[in-house]
Amino acid sequence: MEDPLFLHSEEQLSQKVLPKLEDKLSKQAWGGIIVSLLFIASTSSAYRINIAGLYVHPYLLVMPLLILIKNINVTNISNSSYKYMVLFYAFYSIANLQNDSPFSEAFKVGGGLVTLLFFTQVVHSEKDFEYISYGFILCAVYIAYTTLGKVDAGGGSRLAGTNALEGLGNKNAQSLYTLPGLYLSIILLLHSYEERNIIKVAIFLSVVFILLIGLVLSANRSGWVGAMVVFAVAVVRMGISIKTIIIGGVLMIIGYIAVINFAADIVEHKLNKTTDGYESDNKRELLILTSMQLGLEHPILGLGLDGLREELAHRLDVSGPEIDPHNIYGAVAGGGGLLTFIFFILFFVSMGKPPRGIVKSPSIGYYNYKNALLLIQGGLVLFFIRALFTREILYNPNFMGCLGLLYSYMIFHFKTRINEQYSNTQQET
Repeated sequence: MEDPLFLHSEEQLSQKVLPKLEDKLSKQAWGGIIVSLLFIASTSSAYRINIAGLYVHPYLLVMPLLILIKNINVTNISNSSYKYMVLFYAFYSIANLQNDSPFSEAFKVGGGLVTLLFFTQVVHSEKDFEYISYGFILCAVYIAYTTLGKVDAGGGSRLAGTNALEGLGNKNAQSLYTLPGLYLSIILLLHSYEERNIIKVAIFLSVVFILLIGLVLSANRSGWVGAMVVFAVAVVRMGISIKTIIIGGVLMIIGYIAVINFAADIVEHKLNKTTDGYESDNKRELLILTSMQLGLEHPILGLGLDGLREELAHRLDVSGPEIDPHNIYGAVAGGGGLLTFIFFILFFVSMGKPPRGIVKSPSIGYYNYKNALLLIQGGLVLFFIRALFTREILYNPNFMGCLGLLYSYMIFHFKTRINEQYSNTQQET
């Protein structure tokens, strides 16, 4: 069956007239706005709903209703992406039937994948993308504000970092809620600069400043690496220009101010520790390598997550009956097997694959499409790098939702460019 989004020839193009997409909020966007605003409730155990021992995100209970009311199609991805996603989820879920709680991991990963699928259908205009992004940004700002409120006056606990999700998640989880908001803030900052909207530029610069403060106070080095990836994508997005120098310079200045005034001691402490050598860094490397080796030894269904933890503890000779792999690659490969790992990689790589049917042109439609494609590819790079440091990324609502949002934004500009090409072919004939 031919995928309606991925056209392969001019003949198909002439037969496919996509609807005109106006710059106003669509009904699907309202669903995206509501869900993204509900992400804030996921940052506190007080708002999570206990179902069979699992603390369920409130938005997961609202999302099915919105899918029905707002007519949201949760299969708005390419056939190949959908196929790899289903295969990955099926094999990983079956593998984890070996766990003591056989359905827990399947439920959490399934929730993350459904969240991604939900957001792949919510963007039908530039305004849709902007307004939905505000929910992600507000959640990140809330995390930063909570971090500031918990900061100690000094001492060991401050140097170790402040955890805004204490009792619910670690500092790795905290940066997972922050980085999507930072990424979207910088995207909207660039858009506002191009539109010469000085007020919005000032607002988004302030937001970036607040989010950077929250990140450095968390003392989470992988979160800092993620922020660097975000800034690198922004530089690639802007290209070599005066704009790059201006915005890049301003971002460097506010980053410097955030560090010097709020967390100079934390950054110095972490840099010294990194230079001297962290025992945890060596252990993390061993966890990844050993988990991948176990995936090769059990290629079909792995050991299940519980079995992987126990085998890691045995092979690495650690105290205690089990140890977590602390990265998604090891968890998927060792817990689900090599085959599951391959489907996992193919799924996310396919999301960044350029759709076929686009003709290169110096037009505004092609320019916007290329920028939107870069943003989803940059988001996937951020995902792959951040996944080296935590397995929770696969069911973090902000990260998975952000990937879906960026994909939907790319598809919106893909359709717009297809319309532009169709109009050009009609004029030529």
